[in-house]
Amino acid sequence: MNNEDTLLKKRLEMSEKQIRACKEYFFELILPMVLKKFLAYEKNLMVAVTGTASFGAADEFSDCDASIFLSKKDHNKIGNLMQDEIGKLPMRPWAEVQDPGIHFTVLNFGQMGLGKLFAFRSDKAWSQTSPVALWHLSKYKVLYDPKGKLSRFQSIAKALMSLIYSKIS
Repeated sequence: MNNEDTLLKKRLEMSEKQIRACKEYFFELILPMVLKKFLAYEKNLMVAVTGTASFGAADEFSDCDASIFLSKKDHNKIGNLMQDEIGKLPMRPWAEVQDPGIHFTVLNFGQMGLGKLFAFRSDKAWSQTSPVALWHLSKYKVLYDPKGKLSRFQSIAKALMSLIYSKIS
């Protein structure tokens, strides 16, 4: 194995470790808090690892970024409150991270360039969504998606990215 392959393998292993850490943090700390304080919104949550770990590019200096997605309407009602409650949870950094470790951010899809897609669900919305936002969506590691909405949109984004790649190859 050459140096490039070794580096890639290390980054993939680190990414998997971060994804596991985010998943544990979400299910052990965040979801119980949501069920206690935001139960009416739980079924609409969509949660994914969205940072370098989702791309398989994490290294020993990476933190683990994850997003809790809400509709714009729900985000306007509870987004800041939920973010504040997450901020009160104990931090659980994991061994190789020098930064505080795990970061969950409460967002609406508009903040990720995906607002039209999730609001309108039409062909026009897909065509108006940035290819960069679609690429990111195709790479997310979904942690929680009770209605399956994020997973469905991710499948479509992956198919569109394959189509784009085939056109430019």
